[in-house]
Amino acid sequence: MLEVDAVQPILNQRFPHDRDAAGGVKFVLDGAGDPINILPAAFSDYSDTIEPWRLLHNWAGRHTDAHGSLTLRPGFDQKALHVLCDFLKSYDLAVLQHARQIARAEELSEFLSVYGVAAFMLAARGLETAEVAVDAGAIRSACTQMANRTPSMHATETASEVAYSEETKQQILASIPEPMFQDVTEQLQFDFVHTPNRALWGRRSELETPVGIAGGGVASADFDGDGYPDLYLAGDDGGRLYRNVDGKRFEDVSAAVGLDGEGESRAGYFIDYDNDGDLDLFVTFVWQANRMYRSEGANPAKFTDVTDELGLGGGQEVTHEAVWFDMDNDGLLDVYTANFGPWPDGASPTMGRVNNNGDPNRLYHHRLEDDRHVFVEVGAELGVDDRGWTHCVGAWDFDQDGYMDLFSLTDFSASLLFRNVQGQRFVEVSRPQRLDAAYNAMNFTLLDLDHSGQPAIYVSEIFKLVHRQRYRRPTEDTTIVFGEENLNTLRALVNNKLYRRHRDGFYEDVHNTVFEPADHGWAWDASVMDYENDGDLDLLLLNGTENALPTVPFESRPDHIGQRKFISHYGRQPNVFYVSQDGYFYDVSKVCPLAYEGSSRGSAFFDYDGDGDLDVAINDYDSPAKIFHNNQQTANNWVRFQLEGTRSNRNAIGASIEVRFADQLRYDQVVSGSGFLSQNPMALHFGVGQATLVDKVMVSWPSGLVQQVEDLEVNQTHQIREPGG
Repeated sequence: MLEVDAVQPILNQRFPHDRDAAGGVKFVLDGAGDPINILPAAFSDYSDTIEPWRLLHNWAGRHTDAHGSLTLRPGFDQKALHVLCDFLKSYDLAVLQHARQIARAEELSEFLSVYGVAAFMLAARGLETAEVAVDAGAIRSACTQMANRTPSMHATETASEVAYSEETKQQILASIPEPMFQDVTEQLQFDFVHTPNRALWGRRSELETPVGIAGGGVASADFDGDGYPDLYLAGDDGGRLYRNVDGKRFEDVSAAVGLDGEGESRAGYFIDYDNDGDLDLFVTFVWQANRMYRSEGANPAKFTDVTDELGLGGGQEVTHEAVWFDMDNDGLLDVYTANFGPWPDGASPTMGRVNNNGDPNRLYHHRLEDDRHVFVEVGAELGVDDRGWTHCVGAWDFDQDGYMDLFSLTDFSASLLFRNVQGQRFVEVSRPQRLDAAYNAMNFTLLDLDHSGQPAIYVSEIFKLVHRQRYRRPTEDTTIVFGEENLNTLRALVNNKLYRRHRDGFYEDVHNTVFEPADHGWAWDASVMDYENDGDLDLLLLNGTENALPTVPFESRPDHIGQRKFISHYGRQPNVFYVSQDGYFYDVSKVCPLAYEGSSRGSAFFDYDGDGDLDVAINDYDSPAKIFHNNQQTANNWVRFQLEGTRSNRNAIGASIEVRFADQLRYDQVVSGSGFLSQNPMALHFGVGQATLVDKVMVSWPSGLVQQVEDLEVNQTHQIREPGG
């Protein structure tokens, strides 16, 4: 019999610890050196999982029925059960912290993404044997066990065929040149330094939750039509526009082309909103109106601010991303903007599965009135005015009915998927599509995962435990059904997600099936590229927050202090780079210069020197930006397609393409943005390995027309123009 009076003395004797008045716990673990402090905030945010309940089963005796449910016999002390559960959670956290310290010291970073679950196993082992010491071998063994467990009960047959291979990883590492990428920032005379707006930055010290660290993205396009992709980087003073001079250097031409220097920008998007053949620039801003700059031509390049005449400003809001798409397939690009909460006005996010105190996302419908371009805001009318604190928005035709749907990815709450009903209205379908589990979401990237024509979705998040999702004692056979009220009080592990379309018409998260475990941390941008032109997409993940948060003298607010500590914990983190082979993504960060430690935000993949492989530009928060040259030496071939719409919008945004070569099949589609706050050139790049000819290309245009082109040469860019129009 387990009685409450006997439990606490046993715990104190076997596992020395002190609990302070505020609810914090201090543990002394063998081999840990200094005592490990568990703060009340961390304790309250930790979840009950299956491991503590399994341990309770062992301790409490066989007090379970045939179905695995815990039954309380007469005389069983429920208070003792509560005390033991509380202790288990705090002890698990102590072991977790200790395990993380050892993992870092022993360079076991490949296991850090599963160290939390492994800590439960170690904690259970310690309680059962009264052996508290944890060493590197125990961590490696426990993490390996967890990494090898089946991650999903709903994995498709395709997912089960993909598996980690140590032999394959060693072959990949052996093929990578040194360096894999070369930092050429200084060589290219590229001098952009991101800074936040200092007036707004200081205001963050007044907030309960010091949000506002989204930083700025990178956009790449050939705005002047000289054949070399240029760069726009967001930041204070309106961001900066850099012209690529013959692939040899970058020069700041912001003032020369008419871009003003006021306010902190978040993102820039090169699009041809008026279908006149040149690229205009739309820029989102923090706490001021967004701006649309119309291109007046390339010789010389000049932009004119036409925001007010178009009706695209949006007012005093914090806009992060924007996605351009043709909502009703009328050949005119519409735009959906992601509004974060009004933190410069002192607001803090409400915490719940449905967050609703942010400014609404806005949908601008593009119309022609007397041959004049105008944009009319219809977000509330069409049902997409999400009031969550939205980081990112994306558009793609998930149900393949010919109309692009919308995805709103929010911080502090669940993300929302809106199905486009024939360009007339939108219906929220997040739950039936199983996409409402995305939480603290930062990034939306489409990728051709299984070459099926139905793209997968990569969503980056903060790797942490959140207090709104809690599962009590599940087993492999447990069916868990929660109502609307329960969903507001659950706990779950938050991690990056890779959503793939299931054959039964919903999305499933297969991230752990196809990605090698790695330390993902506080993730922002996650973007795909074919690094070595072998036909498989690779992935770059950017991490970090900031170290020097604003503060006020003698700060004493406990919630603010706790939030500052939480953000600072992720201050400078290494990025992660994955190389894909045979459908599995291998972490090669240890040999990749892109995986440097910093506070990175947005990236763009572009071939700045025209040598046929993709280089990388990265915008770091409150730091200098970087450009990396791709040093791959495989001699693989490549091909690019620049699509031009006639009946469809001229950028061909929303067009999808099927490419056949050497018995291989690949897909992609034209989008206005990728990753976090960023944009790649719209020409679609495909690595084709050793193939010397592209056999056939099928283009599905937004207008509904399907076009076929055959026998195309490799190692060049092909212009494909939509027939008719």
